[in-house]
Parts: sequence; C-alpha cells; structure tokens
Amino acid sequence: MLDALGVIRADPRAPLARAPLEVIELGAGIGSVSARVSSAVPLRLVELDPRLCRVLRARFSRRPRTRVTCGDAFAVLDRALSSRACASHADRPADRPELRILANLPFNLTDRLLDALACAPRGSYGRAVVAVAASDRADDRGGRLVVEPVCDLPGACFRPRQPFDSRAVLVRPRWPPER
Repeated sequence: MLDALGVIRADPRAPLARAPLEVIELGAGIGSVSARVSSAVPLRLVELDPRLCRVLRARFSRRPRTRVTCGDAFAVLDRALSSRACASHADRPADRPELRILANLPFNLTDRLLDALACAPRGSYGRAVVAVAASDRADDRGGRLVVEPVCDLPGACFRPRQPFDSRAVLVRPRWPPER
C-alpha cells in the first residue's frame, strides 16, 4: 500500500532519491502503517480519538519531523490542500514538498474524502492511497480523478480484526479533468 505512495523503504532511515515529499495520514489509528513510512519524509498523523492520539504521540515521539494532530481529518485536509494550491504540479515551488495522502477513515466518510480530493485546488497534492470498502466502486468523480486498485485488505490485516474486507486504491488528480 505504501509502495503506491513512494514513501516506504526497507531501511526507514534511507534517504529518498526524488523531490521532497510530505505525508499526511488521515485516520492514523495506532500508527501501524505510518511506522513504515521512511523517517526521511515529514509525516503528519491525524486522528480523531484522543486515546489513539496519546498512543501516536508516545509511539512517534522520537521520530524526526512527525506531528500528531488530534482533530477532524477533513479540517486538516482542507487546510493542507488550500495552502498548496498552484497553477499546476510543475509550478509547485521547488522548496515546497509534494503532498501525499494516506487515508484509512471509516467507510461512511470515503465518498466525502474522494469528493474532497476531486475538488482539491490544482497542484495541491500528488497522490493519495485510500482504504475503501471491498464492494466500493471508488469512481473517478466525473473524470476529475484517476483511480487505480492497489491491493486487497482482508479484515484480518487490521488490529483489532475488522468484520469486513477493504481494498486500497491509488488516487491521483486528473488535469485537465475529462468530460
């Protein structure tokens, strides 16, 4: 799943050989996925549950350039996307990291998240990996997104075990949108 974001390394201390990146994980839980993101990448973990935020802060307290935000994922996402708008991805200032998004939110929020990504300002993010219900179509939102399957996520992959299966999809903005 993280391979699709281009932020995982066998050695998490290994440097990244491409343009600067920044990752926001929405619905970070206890940080099981985030722990595999290279420590060379600035990481922002967003979780609504205060108990899980305490776990995240303790778990990532020694990881450089990591912030834990206890709050609404959509408010954080909206601020992050709005602050990065530019005419095109090529116009992104060289010193501003490309935003990559990892999302494992409750399934009743998946449509809202895909809508937010489809309506995001141009150049505001590079790609996202989103966990969706295994039965969800995760469409391209009227040609505004490129959506590709990444992998299946059986309920047994989660702790605690989930009573349903999921799948991860790679989402990229499409510019200009297809009609």
